[in-house]
Amino acid sequence: MYLDYLVPSWHEIESRVIAMVGYQSGGQFRTSLNEEVASLGLNLRRIEAVRTAFYHAEWQAAHMLRQRFADLDINSIVDELLMVVRQMAMIVAG
Repeated sequence: MYLDYLVPSWHEIESRVIAMVGYQSGGQFRTSLNEEVASLGLNLRRIEAVRTAFYHAEWQAAHMLRQRFADLDINSIVDELLMVVRQMAMIVAG
């Protein structure tokens, strides 16, 4: 069972952040409680950092699965397992 209809793409996540933050002219913004508001650029860099972490985690997960099940031939299903894990993580992140 694929969860494609629930899984946002990275582009959708970025678009959602851009829509929520809106245009910023480059000045510093504060809330009504005088708290600093994160800039659009900072939020987009955070998304990029999370995306990079996802890619690194995928490689680590594949390596750990292959080590854990070295005595079994799981190469045929590792890609499917990683796809399910990727979809679940994107649902949580998105």
